[in-house]
Amino acid sequence: MAYGTLSVSDLLAATGQTIADFGEDNAYKAIAQGLDAHNQITSEMVTELCEVTGDRLSRFGTTGSGEMVEVDEFGAADTQKVSPGANVGFPLRKQQYALQWTRTYMLTHTPAELAGQFDAGKDADIRRIQRDIARAFFTPTNNLTYIDRLTDLAELPIRAFLNADSTGIPYGPNGETFNGATHTHYLGTATLVAANVSALIETVVEHGVGGGVRLYIHRAQEAAIRGMTGNFTSYLDARIIPASTTTRANGTNDATQLHNKSIGIFDAAEVWIKPWVPANYMAVTDTSTPMKPLRLRTRTGTMEGLGALGIAADHEHYPLRAQTMEREYGIAAWTRWNGAALLINNATYSAPTIT
Repeated sequence: MAYGTLSVSDLLAATGQTIADFGEDNAYKAIAQGLDAHNQITSEMVTELCEVTGDRLSRFGTTGSGEMVEVDEFGAADTQKVSPGANVGFPLRKQQYALQWTRTYMLTHTPAELAGQFDAGKDADIRRIQRDIARAFFTPTNNLTYIDRLTDLAELPIRAFLNADSTGIPYGPNGETFNGATHTHYLGTATLVAANVSALIETVVEHGVGGGVRLYIHRAQEAAIRGMTGNFTSYLDARIIPASTTTRANGTNDATQLHNKSIGIFDAAEVWIKPWVPANYMAVTDTSTPMKPLRLRTRTGTMEGLGALGIAADHEHYPLRAQTMEREYGIAAWTRWNGAALLINNATYSAPTIT
């Protein structure tokens, strides 16, 4: 008698029998376990940038600063008032991936083929989350009339990172003040030089950060960053032993990863190549601060339950059968100073096309 747990690997190995022979119940148990593993991996992926919440509206920022006023012994200063900031909303959307097959399909195809169909749905889920992260990071405009259609049709103000919209900005670490009408975290340059990248990093650092500043780039910009040797120091492949006189950054360059790896240090930031960054764009955030740059809203306030990818519907109408995978979530900017973007091929910033 064999003991163990059914998993997707069992489906992939079962290429010599049909789904009907293997057992539909066994196949679906393995698929459900595969979805659990997928959700755990996805949760780890978004944790770096997103705070998971059930809130749909929060208050962020301040609209001004006060000043101490000198008076004599009979004097009384005029009263001062500082507004508490502006509302920031978070969307909630429903994403689905549907599969359909005939009863005959179960009698003629293998569990491996069925698992492959569900794997395609999981891949689509990851790509959608990556695109939503990119939209939240690189879209410079506010949507102040978003309708919360999955709840009570309330109107929510979805805001970008700081974009000169005249809302309040918290003080800097040394009491610096920022003009909400002109201060923006969306920068553009027609020619990429080291000074532009340094300015992008400083746009976030000047607001006060911890030790986790990261510069995210597309792989297409790796060579340009590596060429800025006055500001950039590369990580080395762990298999290379450098000379004792070689200056190098204290980190590891994983040569086996092309689209998701750290490559070195640029000024105050660790440089990462990420698959969600569009070509010709760069982004900066501080991942060490408790206030993440983005919020991922779910109905339950967690990545479990309605925040996870799961089977939402199972429908059979002979000879057809359908199953629908669904995830309910939304992503938007939260800590508006803790994110900045740079377009490197135009002096005026514009949002990328993200399909």
